[in-house]
Amino acid sequence: MNRIAIVEFARALHSSLEHRVALAVQDPSGYVDAYRDELGLRGVDTPEEELAVLALIGGLIELDSAAEFDWRADPDSVLEEVGRLLALPGALRPPVGLIDSVELEEDGPALEALHRVQARLLGTDFSLRIIDIGSDSYPTVIIRTDAADRLDALADAAGVRWKDATLIS
Repeated sequence: MNRIAIVEFARALHSSLEHRVALAVQDPSGYVDAYRDELGLRGVDTPEEELAVLALIGGLIELDSAAEFDWRADPDSVLEEVGRLLALPGALRPPVGLIDSVELEEDGPALEALHRVQARLLGTDFSLRIIDIGSDSYPTVIIRTDAADRLDALADAAGVRWKDATLIS
């Protein structure tokens, strides 16, 4: 992981993430102490290689700029949460009802729901990105497509496994 690039990537996503991610990079033990409860939910109690990525995800969720879905999440709740993120004040402001027509399998996994939402977003100004943390959850961010190439390049430079939702399997 490129320590400087991940801080730049965090800043590009949201300026207030820079400090949190920088702390994880520069003082991993201090970060673990400061965010012990949050990290405990992930089973992390000591610094680890992916700490800066976990700081990024935690910060995005805290800012209401991302959601994390367990692989077993109910597809309707996935759709509802993505809709909530799109409707937040100051959010990206998609057309009303943009994802209302997404058809879901009643018992399908969360990832299938994310694939279907991403397919519905194709051709719009919005795209889903999933941060792959090698677990059975899907931290998901909604971005503007005009920023996708830049953010994808920053994520790649940082060593963050950040992918279009349709490319995760």
